Amino acid sequence: MTRIKMVCVLFSVLAMIGQAAPLTAQTKKDSKEPSLYQRLGGSEALGAIFDDVGPRMAADPLLAKFFQGQSPEALTSQRNRTVEFLCHETGGPCEYTGQPLKKAHGALHINEAQWKAFLKHLGETLDNQKVSEKEKGEFIAVVKRFKSDVVAKR
Repeated sequence: MTRIKMVCVLFSVLAMIGQAAPLTAQTKKDSKEPSLYQRLGGSEALGAIFDDVGPRMAADPLLAKFFQGQSPEALTSQRNRTVEFLCHETGGPCEYTGQPLKKAHGALHINEAQWKAFLKHLGETLDNQKVSEKEKGEFIAVVKRFKSDVVAKR
């Protein structure tokens, strides 16, 4: 259960990145520039980001507890919801059907150190996936907009 919640939290954070994107996506639509979703490479690329960052987080002592005991089915479901969320939030054609991030992450009690560890792994993943600096910055900005929904208040 804790592992499932962590995966949800971590990928919800990724999804958070996407909530900042609607403004960006609207601006992009107005200027005829491709959406962040398109510039990242679509759902396949978002899935690759998830597939890279997940194991990094699971191997981190600060984050590992969120991944322990999760079934393959639960991990697959979380992956699908995360990609769906990120697709939607970065201007893609997907509709997000998961829980609000605050609800999904609330019981996890994620702290500032865990948040920073996640951002470190996300940055490494985006570098590993050869995401350009512009898109990397936009994607991380989207994620950071959800910090208050993911990190527990003291």
